[in-house]
Amino acid sequence: MERRIRVGKFIPFVALFLVIIALILCEFLIWRPARQAASLEVAPLTFAGDTPYTAASNGILYWEKGRLYKIDPAGNAMWNSEAAVQGTLAASSQLTALYTERLMQVYDENGARLFEQSYGTDKLIMARCGQDTAAALVQTSEGGYRLDVFDRAGAQVDQIALQDQTALKFDYAPDGKQVWVITLDTLAPSPLSRLTTYNPGKAVSGMVTAYNQVCYDALVTDENYLLIGTNNVVCYNKDGEKQYERLVYGWSVTDAAQLDKAMRLALIPQQLDAATKLAPTQLQLATLPEGDKSLKLPDDTHSVYFGRSKVYAFAGRNVYTYSLSGQSEGNTLLPIDIQSVTLSPDRSFALVSDGASVYKVPLG
Repeated sequence: MERRIRVGKFIPFVALFLVIIALILCEFLIWRPARQAASLEVAPLTFAGDTPYTAASNGILYWEKGRLYKIDPAGNAMWNSEAAVQGTLAASSQLTALYTERLMQVYDENGARLFEQSYGTDKLIMARCGQDTAAALVQTSEGGYRLDVFDRAGAQVDQIALQDQTALKFDYAPDGKQVWVITLDTLAPSPLSRLTTYNPGKAVSGMVTAYNQVCYDALVTDENYLLIGTNNVVCYNKDGEKQYERLVYGWSVTDAAQLDKAMRLALIPQQLDAATKLAPTQLQLATLPEGDKSLKLPDDTHSVYFGRSKVYAFAGRNVYTYSLSGQSEGNTLLPIDIQSVTLSPDRSFALVSDGASVYKVPLG
């Protein structure tokens, strides 16, 4: 007897199967490309993560086997120079400083060594490079602090004694000409922090003071000084007049930048126990003087930085991208666990390392 198969009873199962296939195709054809479009083009670099390296706006500097190298952001060789001393690197687009606690060597934009400065019994804490000068923060053998500023010929154009003050941080302004330093007055009965700016070889160009708090960072722009402290962030104009103040007690400013003509802060909860080093779980994006956006950070967040028009959270093996308003724009998976992040001065890229290898991550 001929058996007839009833096709009709299989139609619901076939329809369900087709729906499942359609959903899978949507995942790959619609959602997956969107995530890939948000991915950053991460590039491995040839030097090891345990060698000295740093980022300049126009390239990457690293020391390897007795030579100092500079490559452009695309990884192409720019120059290399003999440098027998292994130390810490600091760089601007024009100058590079290689330094230890006792010695500083400065190189020009073509890799030629300009000069070498020895410090004997004094201790070189930190060096920074500007457009035409290099500066060193020095702790004297007597325990005081001073700033030494040198021109390209190695002539000392400034030696600034920081009397009865502890130097907390110093750098060049974005123009590469002015030097700024944050100091803490050690004789004041309550915390007194001061931001002072200098025109090398000339005079003090500005000074502002914050009372009853320790200030640990600053943002110097063409129009304003932003002094970042443990209790408040205070904005002053170049005449030293206070423009506004914002309470940040309980939060740490992990980055500050002027983007779209606005002062912006990235804040994470303050660590109550520095030894624990818990990963931050919350981020506040502040547009000064008013305007906040709170968002939850990914697990294992290492650090948060502004790019030129985005916000980036470096966490675990991922770089998460957000708009300036805090909207998530996807993530990029890295082949390494993030242990350190070095931001370029112009915020166009970051160097990410696990201590063994280094990758360049472009930032928008």
